[in-house]
Amino acid sequence: MAESSGPLDLEGLFRLHYRALCGAAFGYLKDTAQAEDLVQELFAKLWQERDTLEFKVSPKAYLFAAVRNRCLNALAAGKRMRPLNEELDRLPEEDVKGEEEH
Repeated sequence: MAESSGPLDLEGLFRLHYRALCGAAFGYLKDTAQAEDLVQELFAKLWQERDTLEFKVSPKAYLFAAVRNRCLNALAAGKRMRPLNEELDRLPEEDVKGEEEH
């Protein structure tokens, strides 16, 4: 499927690669629902951009790279959004009490 071979068959790409892409995403995220959501969101974005989308590499390579990048972004965002209480629970009790006295 060359980049200028006509309209992009996103449905065909979805059917062909969905399970493998979900498996790759699960390898990073360790959460089936999150992995499936991530892959579905990727295809939704591709659908929105289908009129201007051009692959510089094979569609399969593009899809797997996009899934990897989205997984890494999701993991980084998850680390940034860890609740404060979870962080406080990790502090030694005397550190927390010392802060309360000030």
